[in-house]
Amino acid sequence: MLSKWIKVPKSCLPVFIFLVSLLLIADPAYAYIDPGSGSILLQILVAIGASVLFLFGWLNTKIRSLLTFRRNRKVSTNNED
Repeated sequence: MLSKWIKVPKSCLPVFIFLVSLLLIADPAYAYIDPGSGSILLQILVAIGASVLFLFGWLNTKIRSLLTFRRNRKVSTNNED
């Protein structure tokens, strides 16, 4: 019924309905977040993203060097015979 008005893939429909229901039943928070807290949260997200990118790059380099070392080792053992 909802997908008739909003074009959502059928696989995403349960998630969409869940998120909309969360918005409809939300209670007021009665809390204050100052602008400094928002910038700290943004810095944390950027730091996490940069750390993940660095980790994937580091792992990629280590795996490539390991595979290159094994390939060179196999070639050198075959040439010695």
